[in-house]
Order: sequence, then C-alpha cells, then structure tokens
Amino acid sequence: MSVAMFAAMYPKHAPKSNVRTAYNKIQATKKWVQHSINLHIMQKLLLTASREDRYTLLAAIKAAESKVNYYYKHPNFKLNQATMLFKQAKLLLKNS
Repeated sequence: MSVAMFAAMYPKHAPKSNVRTAYNKIQATKKWVQHSINLHIMQKLLLTASREDRYTLLAAIKAAESKVNYYYKHPNFKLNQATMLFKQAKLLLKNS
C-alpha cells in the first residue's frame, strides 16, 4: 500500500457529500477494524517514508485516529468482537 493511496483515503478536508446514513445503521465495529488496520499500516510506513511523504502520512494518521475514536464511541461498537477481528487481521498482515 502506498502513501498516495492513504492520502486519497484520508484527505485533510473531507469532501461535502449529500449521502446520509441512519445513525443506528452504522456498522461501527467493522469500520473501526478497517480504520485501525489502515492506521497500523500507516504507522509502519511512516518509519521508512521520505520527508515529504511523512507529512502526508501524518495528516492521514490524524484523520484515521479521529475516525477510530468516533467509531469507538458509537453505540453499535462491540469491543470484544473488534479486538478479536483486529488481532486476526494483524496476523494475516504479518503472514502475507
């Protein structure tokens, strides 16, 4: 995964969107795992990135952390399921 991909995924300013989802239909656990895995990968990339890429990654990491915190506080978030899925995903990343 590249720095440019994460920069596009987590822009500094979110684009305006007319799409709205009902608050109680958000799959907070799934989204938390997705953003946590991306955050984990970005933190690893940060160690080997060039100076210009580091600034881009830091902005993307800040946005990802904000999303992780939002989904953690959501009522639909299930901590036990999320930590189990996150550990399994980290193992898959390590083995591939």
